[in-house]
Amino acid sequence: MRRAYSSFPGSEIEVTLTMYDADSLAVEYIEDAVNFEYEIKVLRLMSGYSMGLIQVGGTASVTVTKPQDYIKSSEPLSGNLRIKCIDYTGEQNYSTSFSYSSRYYDIENKIMLGCDRFVDRVQVFPSGKFAYNENGLQLILTFRGYDNDPGQFEIELDEGTTIENQANIIMLG
Repeated sequence: MRRAYSSFPGSEIEVTLTMYDADSLAVEYIEDAVNFEYEIKVLRLMSGYSMGLIQVGGTASVTVTKPQDYIKSSEPLSGNLRIKCIDYTGEQNYSTSFSYSSRYYDIENKIMLGCDRFVDRVQVFPSGKFAYNENGLQLILTFRGYDNDPGQFEIELDEGTTIENQANIIMLG
């Protein structure tokens, strides 16, 4: 088994090739193979089914096997979020709402708009855990020029927001 398609940042699929000989045994070398099986995995969560149209070019004999029961993706993250900010006195404030698809500098600005003790003192970075915001959201927060211990920040869901892949915040600083 080997990768048949090199995924790259932003790629929404992963393709794996398994080759078989005439006795249906998996083989490593293309010269020994008579059957080729490609497994296509969708990396980005989506609403609905992940398989639509598959087109085959050329004169090869091709059989396409659809997933059993047309496997659906987990529902992607949707709606709006906000961040609960807790300062060293225990006072709670909330960022203004932001979409799951917001850029990190926009989230940083939303925190500063709603949590006045953290104006120009917080930076937001992606953790890299999720390739797409639709799959989940995990943030790293760093604090600069804030001499006290900030409380635990939390992502909260606004009304109408669903989340199957739990969103997290990791604070460093």
